[in-house]
Amino acid sequence: MLPDNANTSSYSRLSANLMPTNESSLNERRYRALFDHTNDAVFIIGMSGIHREVNQRACEMFGFTTAELLEMSVHDLVAPDEVPQSQDVREQLLQGVVMPIYERRFQRKDGSILIAEVNVALIRDQAGAPLYIQSILRDVTQRKQLEIERLEQERLRLELETERELNATKAELMVTIAHELRTPLALILLQRDVLDRYHAQLTDAQRHERLGIIRKQVYRLTEMLEDLSFLVKGTVDALELRPQVENVEVFVNAFILDFRQVVGLNRLIKTTFTGDLAQVNMECTFVRRILTHLLLNAVKYSPESTTTRLDVTRVGDALQFVVRDQGIGILAEEQGHVFELFFRGSNAKGERGMGIGLSVVAQAVELYGGRIEVESQPDKGSTFTVTLPILGRT
Repeated sequence: MLPDNANTSSYSRLSANLMPTNESSLNERRYRALFDHTNDAVFIIGMSGIHREVNQRACEMFGFTTAELLEMSVHDLVAPDEVPQSQDVREQLLQGVVMPIYERRFQRKDGSILIAEVNVALIRDQAGAPLYIQSILRDVTQRKQLEIERLEQERLRLELETERELNATKAELMVTIAHELRTPLALILLQRDVLDRYHAQLTDAQRHERLGIIRKQVYRLTEMLEDLSFLVKGTVDALELRPQVENVEVFVNAFILDFRQVVGLNRLIKTTFTGDLAQVNMECTFVRRILTHLLLNAVKYSPESTTTRLDVTRVGDALQFVVRDQGIGILAEEQGHVFELFFRGSNAKGERGMGIGLSVVAQAVELYGGRIEVESQPDKGSTFTVTLPILGRT
């Protein structure tokens, strides 16, 4: 084994340890020329880590003279934060590990960072004893910079595309809102005019009917505005949960009573309650929004003669709300999109709507820390299961 301070000014002396003694001097000169003139930096490193020989490309790459490099260790060139990994390479080589080509950050004489691909191998003598480490470095700094620039351009492109999509969504939202608000406002004005002009001619039942229409459209407008407010607050600034202790059965029954006043008393909604629901800490605003949209969808897309079911169950430290309808259902290929903003099923185009109800539900459930699942078959109805944690008393 050659000592680290051996005279290595002649590369043929080192290469003689690698080549049979009967190799011609011509082959040695060719090997030396390859060492000196390759475009990669080549380092012959002693087992103590000190450079024993370097080629001209190594000097050009790092900005040091040959004499300076021969007084330095390999760790003097490695970027400070990567020295531990560099030491690990030596240990792995001594253990017989064949190292794949890897990337390493180095520091030039002027302090600038160089990124190189490293091809390193441990050279042993005929008896298997370690002689030195051969390290070949290929400068990939420029290629990495181009990759970074390409990634930055891609990031900017995606940001621009996202902004365009956002602007298109905003425009679509404004058009949809204007369209949806116009209908209930028109109905309210129409019924108001009828009551104003023909109040004396109308029977009590007819007046009550028109007031009911007005109440229903006001409720519809209120829900739409609440949904929009919920979506904006939920995406721009997290909504604050304000739980309070409730008797869930009393709360749900009161909600259903109000709900049926809006959708019509002829709509059948069957509720069941299971478990200890007397003292439950929950966020009533969120639960009301969730139930409103799930039941509105169930009623809207089901025949009037069918029954919508709402099952409320206490499951450990969670509340489970299951809404089942017998409506048009959701196509299998579309079930993964039902909670997307503005999405409307292809079999629901005949019904009015903005396509934000289930998006509101999904966002409310997420902010609550719960989960929502859907099962559906076309023309056989849908089942939405919402599981919400029982909140702490904060």
